[in-house]
Amino acid sequence: MQLYLDCDGVLGHCNAYATRVALNELITDVLRHGALAEPNGRIDVTWWIDARPAGCGLRCDWAEHDGLLVEHPTREASAITLFNKVLTTQTGAELSVAFAPDGLHVSICMPLPTGAERTVRQRQASPSRALLRPRPTTLRSMRETWSAE
Repeated sequence: MQLYLDCDGVLGHCNAYATRVALNELITDVLRHGALAEPNGRIDVTWWIDARPAGCGLRCDWAEHDGLLVEHPTREASAITLFNKVLTTQTGAELSVAFAPDGLHVSICMPLPTGAERTVRQRQASPSRALLRPRPTTLRSMRETWSAE
């Protein structure tokens, strides 16, 4: 599977790179130990840009369902710990992580760099660039695709 994340124009190059690294860690972990390690497991990802002046910028909610029982990691080098450190130190994001009975739930609030508001407004005004409108994405077949690589 290939996951293409087109966010440099909105997040800035450094934040976009840190986001890609963090998501790679989270996706790799979910394939091994989370919802996608089970045949019926799924992940619901909803993200949007909050361009209001008091808004936090990029918002993302990640919720795993019907997978393996997840527990708080016991070692410091876990994927969720790395995910948390990369996003908070590199992007200034605030994270909320819950190890719920039905799966891992992560909420991210990442500030946008200076000038990103204009880019957000331009992309939202273009019907061909609907990527910034709130929309849910369900990741289901990553297990088969990634295991084939």
